[in-house]
Amino acid sequence: LHLTYYGNYNSAWFHPENYAAKISDVDPNKLRPCNITDEGYAFAARFYLEATGDVDGVEDRNGQTGYKCWLDEKWWLAPACRADPANCISIVSAGKGWGFPDITQK
Repeated sequence: LHLTYYGNYNSAWFHPENYAAKISDVDPNKLRPCNITDEGYAFAARFYLEATGDVDGVEDRNGQTGYKCWLDEKWWLAPACRADPANCISIVSAGKGWGFPDITQK
């Protein structure tokens, strides 16, 4: 399984959780809240919503659209992961969500 190609992360076709750390493998105390992306990418969640129609992946925060955070406010979950987060792989970003808008679209 070649994990540099984003299509291989599709859990309907492959099982990437066999090759990468799952969310449960990561110490949440070492993570910043996922809503930090609102500061780094103020309009990214709105663009995500417009592109995907995924109303469950965003929420309104003080009149702004932000990514919805799950699991102690540490993780944003892709639609395919929301039913069973225990089998989702972890993707960790840096700073205020470096690359996060791209990650959510793949």
